[in-house]
Amino acid sequence: MSIQYDLYLTQHIKNVGRGLAWLRTNLPDILREGEFLEVNYDLQFQQHDASKYDKEEYDAYDAYFYGPTRSYKVVQNFNRAWLHHIHNNPHHWQHWVLLEDDPSGGNVCIEMPHCYVVEMICDWWAFSWAKDDLTEIFSWWDKHKDIVQLHKNTRKTVLDILERIRAKLDEEGEDSLAHHGIKGQKWGVRRTPEELNAARGLASEEKPDTIKRDGPSIIEVSTTSLEGPPNGITQVTHRNGGIDRNYYDESGRQTKQVSNNDHGNPKRHNYGEHGEHAHDYVYNDDGQLVARPIRELTDDERKENGDIL
Repeated sequence: MSIQYDLYLTQHIKNVGRGLAWLRTNLPDILREGEFLEVNYDLQFQQHDASKYDKEEYDAYDAYFYGPTRSYKVVQNFNRAWLHHIHNNPHHWQHWVLLEDDPSGGNVCIEMPHCYVVEMICDWWAFSWAKDDLTEIFSWWDKHKDIVQLHKNTRKTVLDILERIRAKLDEEGEDSLAHHGIKGQKWGVRRTPEELNAARGLASEEKPDTIKRDGPSIIEVSTTSLEGPPNGITQVTHRNGGIDRNYYDESGRQTKQVSNNDHGNPKRHNYGEHGEHAHDYVYNDDGQLVARPIRELTDDERKENGDIL
């Protein structure tokens, strides 16, 4: 187990969610297309890459990407882990490629359900979010489009979604992006209180919703941020009923998160009665987040957050 791999997984999954949030705000029609029944994208994306925490994948990925050497054994273990991953995660195009044993048949590409096409694109796009360049996905696609094997209808859907994203970004302009759907936010600029309110879905003149309870007041927000109210607490309530409470120090930097659920990943969050747990946030001397160790809730934390446990 390495801190580097844990941080990568945490940040990658977060960036996949940022792509979904951007689509929901800027191109919501994409999320309403392609399915006869309404898709619970929040629940689907909560499961994104959950198998990477399984024993079949975790150690092999960690050793391959963050170990000291890529020996024959390390590479073989990774290949088996990757095979397990694509067989258990339908947002990968490889999941939908049937390898025929008929010499004259070749590979057969099965049409992907629309919801997994959306998740696949957000998965690709996560690396653009990590690089602070939302247009990077288009150069990635240009380099890989002839390698990616897709059913003709799926390829048409991918091209359509990518083009709509490109057009929307062009409309916003090169110097402004939409963080979690917040249009016009500049990259690399520390946000003011007004901008923080905007990121929570509030107009600058509005006051945030406050949850009334015994103990410190809590501000209801739509998404978790590493920056928040100094010495304050925010709360994110997910559609499936899960709740995350985020704690901030005197400078407004997040120090802890308390969750009342296992985020749909009981193997990773095998704590408490219902998966309730806490993450402590650890920073280096440069102020960069370097770890989010997970642990059981203390008795005091259980008492303080008894209204959601």
